Amino acid sequence: MVTNVHLSEPGRQCSMGLWMFVAGLMWLGSAAEAIRFELDKRECWVHEVPADGDLMHVSFVVIKVANPWGRLHNRRAAYVGVDLSIEDPGGQQVHTIKQRMEAKYNLTAIRKGPYKFCFQNRVSLLQTIDFNVHIGHITRDEPIKDEHLYVLFAQIARVEDALFDVQFEQHWLHSQATRQAQVANGLSRRVLYKAAVESLSLIACSVLQIVLLQRLFEKRLGLCPQRV
Repeated sequence: MVTNVHLSEPGRQCSMGLWMFVAGLMWLGSAAEAIRFELDKRECWVHEVPADGDLMHVSFVVIKVANPWGRLHNRRAAYVGVDLSIEDPGGQQVHTIKQRMEAKYNLTAIRKGPYKFCFQNRVSLLQTIDFNVHIGHITRDEPIKDEHLYVLFAQIARVEDALFDVQFEQHWLHSQATRQAQVANGLSRRVLYKAAVESLSLIACSVLQIVLLQRLFEKRLGLCPQRV
């Protein structure tokens, strides 16, 4: 037996609101763009902003610096980090960040359209960047006729913002943890190499002392008067 259920107008609007809520959650995962890339000199990325006044969440972390010599020279270490410039669809620079190992920034997009994010590396060392950008925007395809649905959409927006904040912070913390692990790994290798060099130096000094003492005793024995 099949029963046909006819939804009233408020019921259809409520159902539409629930579907939009689910679509909003799915959109949340697709709207955030996380990229990990190696920066040699200059690299630019473009992200589309769908509407005027959308909020852009931007973060990056330098998780690795490819240095074959281990420890950086003081002058070179002072310039490690990257520059970030953000340009609006008209080509105007709206924000800049200079020589930072990590940064997290929120920016309101005055105009919709493609925004360009350009990274610049000032040193001759290859740097690995973890870059994350998200555009906060909720699409409403149809006007809301029921006043009660305004409350529903407000709750949807709050839940979406809360979920994004958690996701954004998790990615930020994960990137920082990755960089700290790389630094710790580099430090442990340097400590191991230093300990090995010190051990070899100690062994060499001990061998040298034994040789010198042996020669000293041989000379003294040679100077002793011999019995005829």
